[in-house]
Amino acid sequence: MKKVILILMVILVFPVKAEQLLNTLEFTNVSYEKSSEDWCSELTLKVNLTNENGLSGYSFNNEEFTLIEGTTYEFQKEITINGVYEIKVQDKSGKIESTNIEIDNIDNIAPVISSFSVSNKDKYSVLKVEAVDNESGLSSYSYSFDNQATWSNKATFEVIKNGEYFVYVKDKVGNISSMKTMVSLNGNNQSTVNNIIYGEVNEKQRKVTISLLNSNDTKIAISKNEPLESELTSLTNAKFITFLEEGDYYIWLKDGDTPLRKVSRLEVRLSNRNTKISLPLITGSTSIILILLGIIVLSKFRKNKV
Repeated sequence: MKKVILILMVILVFPVKAEQLLNTLEFTNVSYEKSSEDWCSELTLKVNLTNENGLSGYSFNNEEFTLIEGTTYEFQKEITINGVYEIKVQDKSGKIESTNIEIDNIDNIAPVISSFSVSNKDKYSVLKVEAVDNESGLSSYSYSFDNQATWSNKATFEVIKNGEYFVYVKDKVGNISSMKTMVSLNGNNQSTVNNIIYGEVNEKQRKVTISLLNSNDTKIAISKNEPLESELTSLTNAKFITFLEEGDYYIWLKDGDTPLRKVSRLEVRLSNRNTKISLPLITGSTSIILILLGIIVLSKFRKNKV
């Protein structure tokens, strides 16, 4: 009561400073600073708490309360995921206040390679990659075709030898995604892979389109292991495939009566973007419901046992 009377007297005598007095007597000031305002893979969050009446504890993002003393207190947290983080502060009188801090400049998601094609020319092949990054964006020099030894802003690369080739794509923060394929140059009029287009992808499936060069009386199979004769299908133009499982697959071709050949490799990866996980908050009513359910289950178990 005395405190209320004192505040009213101050408001009447010093109206300009009334709000300042209310803040220092009633509220905890929460200020914070991020180690980076630009896109980054992680950051340090520095939080400062101030209450002239004294502090007794705080909780960060539903962690257990940490006991503290004094009128000011500072702590730091390493943040690696975007989200809204709640800070609860308790003063000496036992009053708890909360405030939210939103972090939205962390990028720990690698670029998505939306298309990777191999185009065979007369004496060489051209590798071409298309990728997007919806967070920090692609780096100025975002493509590498030599196992990350060098990086370039060119999304194409010419090769003159058969073999396995890798492509790497990097965003501005440094997250990297990769794909690999087999190149088989067409030197003997046999059918060979002309294009591999990695299309739509989500967490359940990935679509791939394959086209051939010199596909005359050609049969094809896509499998992890050498296919049976009955698994081969005819192909004269392009083949559209939907993969439901991740893994390394191979393209097998057979021209007429010639032996079966393994000509290219497909690395199929389904979408694996980081997701924010929110744990449910168990309130008092929720706890009671869980306890009642536990009692019901236990009683049924004992009844059946008898």
